[in-house]
Amino acid sequence: MKSLKLLFKYIIIYSFKKAPFLSIAYFIIEILSYAIPGIKIIIAALFIDAVQIVINNGNLNKNFLLISFLFFIMFLINHIINLISKHIYIKLSKKVDSQIEGEILRKNARLKYDILENHENYELIERIYDNSENAITMGLNEISSFMKIIVEILSISAIIMKNSILIGIIVFALLILMAIIGYYSGEQEYESYTKSMKYFRKAKVYDLMLNAGEMADERILFDYGDNIANKFEELYEKGRRIDIKITKKNIIRIKLLSILMSGLAFGISASLLLVLKSGKITSGMFISITGAVFNLIHPMSWTFSNIVKDLIRRINYIKDYKEFMKLSEIERDIHETIKNIEDVEIIELKNISFKYPKSNKWIYNNLNLKLEKGKTYAFVGENGAGKTTIIKLLLGLYEDYKGEIYINNKRQKIRI
Repeated sequence: MKSLKLLFKYIIIYSFKKAPFLSIAYFIIEILSYAIPGIKIIIAALFIDAVQIVINNGNLNKNFLLISFLFFIMFLINHIINLISKHIYIKLSKKVDSQIEGEILRKNARLKYDILENHENYELIERIYDNSENAITMGLNEISSFMKIIVEILSISAIIMKNSILIGIIVFALLILMAIIGYYSGEQEYESYTKSMKYFRKAKVYDLMLNAGEMADERILFDYGDNIANKFEELYEKGRRIDIKITKKNIIRIKLLSILMSGLAFGISASLLLVLKSGKITSGMFISITGAVFNLIHPMSWTFSNIVKDLIRRINYIKDYKEFMKLSEIERDIHETIKNIEDVEIIELKNISFKYPKSNKWIYNNLNLKLEKGKTYAFVGENGAGKTTIIKLLLGLYEDYKGEIYINNKRQKIRI
């Protein structure tokens, strides 16, 4: 239920807020498309029955021409709906997705520096940026695709139930069972994706160190190429193995699901033959329903599990997005700077005490320091002594410190 609320709030409501007209148009078109499969079954059945009458009588009649016209109009409408849906989707994507990407960029620009240094937060930000492209409209498309399959199941079940309640109920129950299996398959695939992506993200860092042009001098100077290459290969291989393992499992599961769906389709056909024999349905309805059931084999076994996987990924992306938007921001204006560095005459640190977040070790304890214009200073010390930290404090990257920083005898908490 919480997952559905997340999808509703951050996908549907968000799109309506940012582009109300386009969102309404998109949903109207999509809802119309949901009715197409059920209407197709009925019109196809009428068309087949009309053809049989023409064959038996040996001449065309008004009923056949009317149904043929409806048959043609139905496919034309379906084609037009698909074209309009794609057109609106592209416009919606440009308007809505660009706004959420802008919000992510602005939020990232205002994050506190200590937030960025946290490993978990860094991974969170990586996930946000990796999946930010078309985040909203792809979510809308996934929800719509999920609903289309569910509505198609309901349509087929309702049409069968109209002629045979018992068979209709059995068909509905079996199709829902297939949907649950497909949902489980999608969940399993997503779990594998999250595990493998952890290794692939780490491997990406090593890949950057190996191939980035700006790191060429360091690679030559420190000769770390082979060591980093081995690290990259190890992490990438771990991620690849997880992907292969779950892919094999899903292929087996989906193949079995396809076999079950095929068996179900044959079972429905056999059951409908009895209904056909009793005269409760026409041969056209029998052929149309059977064709629709067989056409569901691929969507139910392959497409549905992929849609579920994408929806679960979208839900987790929304959870990440919520966490990302809660991260602490700098309180000052990020554009607030000292206009001319040459105007700085003196920098003074008074009684500065500082320790890194989630650390009990004080880097400075009542540090006092004065830097005057025209003089040269060198910060010397072993790793971790706090040389770089002084610069970070002066740049305003850290604000959680005790003491005072003065520039030109004015207390500061701004970037220089």
